[in-house]
Amino acid sequence: MDWAWTGRLRVPAFQRPLKWTRRDVVQLFDSIVRGFPIGSLLLWEREAPAETAVLGPLTVDAPAGPAVYVVDGQQRLTTLACALYPDGVDDPQFRVGYDLDRQEFVPTPRGGDGLVVPVHVLYEGSRLLAWFRDRPHLAEHFDAASAVSRSLRDLRIPAYVVRQDDEDTLREIFDRMNNAGKRLTRGEVFAALHRPLTDEVTLTPAWVAEQVQARTAFGMLDQQTAMQVVLARRGPDVTREIRNEFSRQARGRDEAAAAEGAAEAYRLGRDAAVAAVRFLQDVAAVPHRAVLPYQFLLVALVRLFGAGGRPTPREERLLRRFVWRAAVAGPVLARGNTSGVSRELNARVVPGDVAGSVRGLLAAATRDPHPYPPVNPFRTNSAASKMVLAALWATGPLSPSTGEPVSASDLVAALDEGGARSVTPLLVPENRLPDGRTTVGNRLLLVSPHDLETPPLELLRVADDEVLASHLLTREDVEALASPDRAVEVAYARSERAAAVFRRFLDRMCEWEQEDTPDLGSAMVDEAADETSGGTAPTHGPG
Repeated sequence: MDWAWTGRLRVPAFQRPLKWTRRDVVQLFDSIVRGFPIGSLLLWEREAPAETAVLGPLTVDAPAGPAVYVVDGQQRLTTLACALYPDGVDDPQFRVGYDLDRQEFVPTPRGGDGLVVPVHVLYEGSRLLAWFRDRPHLAEHFDAASAVSRSLRDLRIPAYVVRQDDEDTLREIFDRMNNAGKRLTRGEVFAALHRPLTDEVTLTPAWVAEQVQARTAFGMLDQQTAMQVVLARRGPDVTREIRNEFSRQARGRDEAAAAEGAAEAYRLGRDAAVAAVRFLQDVAAVPHRAVLPYQFLLVALVRLFGAGGRPTPREERLLRRFVWRAAVAGPVLARGNTSGVSRELNARVVPGDVAGSVRGLLAAATRDPHPYPPVNPFRTNSAASKMVLAALWATGPLSPSTGEPVSASDLVAALDEGGARSVTPLLVPENRLPDGRTTVGNRLLLVSPHDLETPPLELLRVADDEVLASHLLTREDVEALASPDRAVEVAYARSERAAAVFRRFLDRMCEWEQEDTPDLGSAMVDEAADETSGGTAPTHGPG
């Protein structure tokens, strides 16, 4: 752990991205305390340059000198380094604690739980003493917590350290260690061991996708979108010939290409994508790619954020209108050809002119009339249903089991783990309704594992009226759901309520009647409106 937190322990560029879920993280700590074997490690010791070492969400300024690269064991060591980090890592995947009452490890919600000790507190004896000193009413649990703490601190993991530059020997060891479990293919092993640890050739669209996910938790971009992210920042036509993208011929045709090599293009594409995603999350009410209606919206934003300059708050508000107006007009804009609409939108971006680019994008997206997309049929892979899901999330659904608001980080973690379908369980079995699976009125938005593991009606019967209202239900609805005949009536009534919520959400995001020019006078008018409407960003609460 000292090596991880001081930069001596590093993950080479050839490693696969993190694949563990929160369940895997919890099970690792359970195995440690129960004395189960957790495997061995393969480490490669060699000189390394000064760089920023990255272990999942943890970044460390690593000095030049002897370093230990993790060839086998990345998932385990990254989990331990992040979860045990002295101040904790602000990432839901690694927030784990020990439940003193249930005597087991559990995911720790933001804000903590009175009976759950965070693992980074358990790991350090003085922190554990201070934690119990502040909670004298839990003194009876101290001995049990101390035993768990000792199990963590005393853990020893067998490790094989290769201290030579003979890659043939390393390849043979690595090949043998990966013959069981989730095996790498021989091609992956060969590619991993023959790629330089830090050379720029390891930068690929997959690297961009992994970096964006690590920095934003937006969800892993598919390879096609990640490639378009890199291309869009360099030019509007993302369908252009890519074989010569970084060749001398391309540099001769394109001044922008002449100024940067492939490595710089990937890094700048990554940075533009991170900026675009953070705008979607913080301003445009799109917390995760699972609720992004069209990928071409992200690509256009990458083109804008990568073209130089930063939008002002007023321009961000106009840009939010662009995102949602383009989403509403999507079928008309695309006309069955998303590549064509991507080229058109990207061409509206003028490098160095943020205000003009925002005006161009907004003009391209605005259509009159602007019919609302239908809420039914509800299918989590359709653009309209992704928009509906974003609208339902913006209303601020409460957890039926706790009555508390669900955090964005919890939603993101749940979407990462199981996708949009996993967080929209059926209210009543689909055979109770003619179109039970595709009616939005028969879908709940639930995120917490306990909520998802408990039958919906069982949850709702004990929920208070405020919780029910956050899910577009009344006490009478819950009682009616017990009757097969009345369940249909409830589901269709909820569909109507969802449609009303959806229309209000789109009206708030699109601001159809507001002035679209970014001049000072318009900004002053909109700012005055903000004082009564709650500001430019969507509120996460009932509405």
